[in-house]
Amino acid sequence: TTTQASSSFTGIAANTYASIVTDALGCEVTSNETINNAGAPTINNIVTVDPLCSSSCDGTITLSVSGGTSPYNYSINGGALQASNTFTGLCDNTFALLVEDDNTCQVASATTLTEPSAITVTVSSLDPLCNGGGGSINIFASGGTVGTNYSYIVDDNTNPTVTQSNGAFTGLPGGNFDITVTDDNFCMSTITSTITEPAAIGSVVNSTSN
Repeated sequence: TTTQASSSFTGIAANTYASIVTDALGCEVTSNETINNAGAPTINNIVTVDPLCSSSCDGTITLSVSGGTSPYNYSINGGALQASNTFTGLCDNTFALLVEDDNTCQVASATTLTEPSAITVTVSSLDPLCNGGGGSINIFASGGTVGTNYSYIVDDNTNPTVTQSNGAFTGLPGGNFDITVTDDNFCMSTITSTITEPAAIGSVVNSTSN
């Protein structure tokens, strides 16, 4: 039992209390008061979007929270609290998450964003047998977005750029080629290859006069 002159009681745990008010003549009035504990907030769901490409920082994390006392504030990796429940511009990493409600009650969690592997490109080229074209480039790609369909681009900066869904290019003239491979997320990798064609056969005309 706590008796005091002030009508305010603080630091009281959740429970039901009998309150008694006594005046100077000893007259009393009694009532029951219940203090409820709102509890700490709960993280119900964490929605993640991984970075689209290797070494890109465009991932997101969104928290779904209930319980406690709203409004909530959110922090990532020990940073400043913010009102938004979404964090953007995130790289491949594991992130510490914190939610604080209006009563400064907190709940923590963690989640990981995973970027796809980098696209790896190798090239096999075949020079033409004669001057005037006929060379070929075969492009082999791996990595990038899982289950991806690659797009292959070959450009010698002279003739029109060629884009196709398979990596076999034929009928190519001699020159230096910029080769770009993109995946379904438009992540790309670039490599160069050179095709060398032999010089043209010269002609010699001998004339005889009588």
